Amino acid sequence: MPVYEYVCKACDHEFEKLTPLASAHLTSECPKCGAKKGERVLSMTSPGVAGSTGKAVKGSSCGHMGFG
Repeated sequence: MPVYEYVCKACDHEFEKLTPLASAHLTSECPKCGAKKGERVLSMTSPGVAGSTGKAVKGSSCGHMGFG
């Protein structure tokens, strides 16, 4: 099961939750205030790539991975 990031629309608390893919789009209960107003947000994290340093490659036109 993947971990998704949520934000509570009642108290603005941000939290993560291990959620089955099939129900990731549903609202989730906030662990801080208990409201069922947690909505999934776009995560800024991504799985690591073997060999990736996260540094820009000089002359690259396609982001930090150096493709292109």
